[in-house]
Amino acid sequence: MMLQLHFNNRVALSTCNRPGFASMEDLARSLKVDSSHLLAIAEHPGEPRFEVRDGRIRALYGHTLDVVIEAGIKLGAPTALYHGSSWSVLDRIVRDGVIPMERRMVHLTNVAEEAMAVGERKGAPVVLAIEQSNDETPVAEGIWVSAHVLPHRLSIINPFIEEAGASR
Repeated sequence: MMLQLHFNNRVALSTCNRPGFASMEDLARSLKVDSSHLLAIAEHPGEPRFEVRDGRIRALYGHTLDVVIEAGIKLGAPTALYHGSSWSVLDRIVRDGVIPMERRMVHLTNVAEEAMAVGERKGAPVVLAIEQSNDETPVAEGIWVSAHVLPHRLSIINPFIEEAGASR
C-alpha cells in the first residue's frame, strides 16, 4: 500500500502497512528531512496527530487510505462535541448534515475554540455543537471521529459565550 503524505507543501511517497504505518527513515528520506524532525512533530504535545511505534509512523486520524486503527484509546465520553466549518456551506450542512468530504471520517473536537480555528481556515467560521449519540470514536485526546453527523443532531453555537448551551 502506498502512502502519500503532504508535509510543509511537499509530497512524500512511502509504503505503509495495513494499520497505516510507514518507516520513519523511508519517509524522512522521501521528504529530505532528518527523522528526528519527524519525531519532534509526532511528539508535539499541542496536537496529538501522529503515532510512532517501532521506528514507524502513522497519522492517528485523517487517513485517505483504508487503514485499520486498533481500538484501545480510552478517553471517556466527552462533555460536548463541536465541528468547525464555514458559513458558506451552512445550507448544505443543514440539508445533508456533516459529511466527510475529502476525508474518510468527520472530525470533531471537545473544545469550541479549536472548532472555531478549523472553521476559520475555510472562510467565515461557524461552530456546530453535536448532540452526542455514542457513535463517535476517540482517536486522540480532544479528537473524535464519526462517519456522518445527521442534521437533527446539530446546533449553531456562539463559542464566545461561556454559558453552556448558548445557541441561536
